[in-house]
Amino acid sequence: MDKIPAMVERMRELIVEERKWLLDHGYRTVETVEFIRAEIHTMIRSLKPFQRVLVHVIEDDAICQDVTIYLKDVQDHLDTCVDNFKELLNMCERINSEFEKFHQGSMDRTLYLMTIITSIFLPAQFLTGVWGMNFEGSMPELKMKWVYPTFWVCTILGTIFMLWMFNCGRLNR
Repeated sequence: MDKIPAMVERMRELIVEERKWLLDHGYRTVETVEFIRAEIHTMIRSLKPFQRVLVHVIEDDAICQDVTIYLKDVQDHLDTCVDNFKELLNMCERINSEFEKFHQGSMDRTLYLMTIITSIFLPAQFLTGVWGMNFEGSMPELKMKWVYPTFWVCTILGTIFMLWMFNCGRLNR
């Protein structure tokens, strides 16, 4: 029974160390946190029968008063240990939440970058699609001398406009 607080403190140290490691290494995996979390659940399940037995022994009238006082103290100690284990579970949950937030932010930045890249090439794709139809009767500009440079000027202006619309400085978040 006296070894449980030392176990709680060691698990707390492991969780804090793992959180620091995750912060330093970009939240690559939370397998160790999940392992610690499973061990804490096992400890809580192991302590539940002892709590029940203590309640029954304390309520037994055949046990003398001095032993009952001691057992109530043991019960309080056991309840404190279970509460500490639950606090450790909450720490593990917070680390999992941080992990999910980190990866969600990373995914958001990736999608934002992909949207910007797609939008940059959108004017060129549109103009290529329109002028690539080669309808000579309805598209007289195809026979003009400066069509190719006009295409590039329109494409570059469209790209600059799209970059301005997306406020390209937001990429450096």
